[in-house]
Amino acid sequence: MNLAGAISAYIEGLGISHVFGVSGASIEHLFHAMAKRDRVKVVLAKHETSAVTMAEGYFRRTGQLGIAMVTSGTGAFHTVPALAEALSSGIPLLVVVGQIARGGEGRGAFQDSTGRSNPVNAAAIFATNAVAVEELRDARDAGVMLDRLVAAALEKRGPSVLLVPRDVLAAEHPEELKPQLPLRSGIDCDKELAAKAAAILSRAKRTLFILGKDVAYRSYREPVSDLVRRCGARVAVTADGKALWDHDDPAFVGVVGVMGHDSAHAALAEAEVVVAVGTSLPVLSQPNPALMGDKVLITVNHRASFVDERTAPNLECIALIGDGARGVELLLQDLVPQDPPPRQGTQSVTMLAPPSRPSLSPQTLTMRGVIDVLAQEYVGEVDVFVDAGNTGAAAIHYWQHRNTERLFSVALGMGGMGHSFGCAIGSTFASGRRGLVLAGDGAFYMYGMEIHTAWQYRLPIIFVIFNNNAHAMCHVREQVFLGEATGDNLFRPSAIGAGIAAMLPGILGFDVDDSSQLETSIKAVRNADGPSVISINLSADEMPPFRAFFT
Repeated sequence: MNLAGAISAYIEGLGISHVFGVSGASIEHLFHAMAKRDRVKVVLAKHETSAVTMAEGYFRRTGQLGIAMVTSGTGAFHTVPALAEALSSGIPLLVVVGQIARGGEGRGAFQDSTGRSNPVNAAAIFATNAVAVEELRDARDAGVMLDRLVAAALEKRGPSVLLVPRDVLAAEHPEELKPQLPLRSGIDCDKELAAKAAAILSRAKRTLFILGKDVAYRSYREPVSDLVRRCGARVAVTADGKALWDHDDPAFVGVVGVMGHDSAHAALAEAEVVVAVGTSLPVLSQPNPALMGDKVLITVNHRASFVDERTAPNLECIALIGDGARGVELLLQDLVPQDPPPRQGTQSVTMLAPPSRPSLSPQTLTMRGVIDVLAQEYVGEVDVFVDAGNTGAAAIHYWQHRNTERLFSVALGMGGMGHSFGCAIGSTFASGRRGLVLAGDGAFYMYGMEIHTAWQYRLPIIFVIFNNNAHAMCHVREQVFLGEATGDNLFRPSAIGAGIAAMLPGILGFDVDDSSQLETSIKAVRNADGPSVISINLSADEMPPFRAFFT
């Protein structure tokens, strides 16, 4: 057995079902070994960035470590954008990067990135985008090194990178490797602070909970729901925590932040106590500091909040930093609920009203109109994967999520365009459930050829492309903030749906210009065997629901 075979056994021992990657000379031994494993399927992506976002999607659906494998040179460095997203969003991954054989290091070899013969140093580059990076120089160190990297990814909530030369992967190894990971326990929260926070909650009459993505990632929705009910509180969510609460629940007031709802801002203004769970309240999901004065902010998260006494006037902060599930458990333990608990009046979710634009005719399809139709058609049935830009803002604001067992996934760490394609594929491999991708044409041109991967494996994903023939976010920003549009962000028109249908035999592809065509295409793809594409022609001048655009 070679080391690649031993590592493949280790990966299988982690209990995961899929790994993702793009093969090449420096990683081919591991691909070959993984192909012989019965319980793990290897998925070949079209691009290394997407391979890592597939691994991320796998984690988002399963809560298990996502794994990607890539080769040396540019193949390795294509992973950097996705690693940056995983690092900023707290996604645990293991990325195995093949390197050139040790004999070629420092001798001008093709794709040498050791820093010995040229300035390119892979270890240094990855160190800025991962929680841990290690170089495996001796096959005998593989087991201990893998354990360290996997433990770091899970405990520090980010990607780990293993650099391994081709000849080390090919070296003889006496036995299969098995994970020897210690049982993980989260960092406990301060019990005295938790008791103080629980006492405040016990007296509060108007409480607002803001729930973030870590509640889902760490699987403590039920105790959070129990805490909300016992406090008689209202609930808002961050943009990336949109699926954490049923939007039809009377306690739900919407999304907070720059893409959020007026109702959430009103509930925030009325609250005397705000409890942020599973989020550090970054800028895109941050309450307006002007609304936070003279309140108590209780945060329960593995890292400190970006909102504190320095950012809001007269704000009292209690930060329970540590394992979120443990923090909620302590609050439940010490809570002395009022009898009966306070019941605040229900407040329906209210949307921003985009200003009218003279260039939009009444017959023009809009992002909001399309999203309303899709939400009604697929309510509770699909996992939703949202991309960056105008499309992302529109989906975050307008999509009504009514099944908390279904994902609503959006990358808000780095906000890379095209993230949704790989993420949807990785998640769908894990679940087998139908997925719905909402992406713009700009994102499609970057990573949309991963639709071929979905077609290759017959995955039930509906790719909806909002085709405004533009980098429309940049086009609108020019108009709003710079006074005029240059036109440089506009594209020549294209027929994406027809193009994909012509290129990939058997796939359903549609180009939609009006409501009737939209309805027809949605019905046609509902039970499609494999992926389908609906490209919807829109105006580049539509105003997306960013609060800054309307003020």
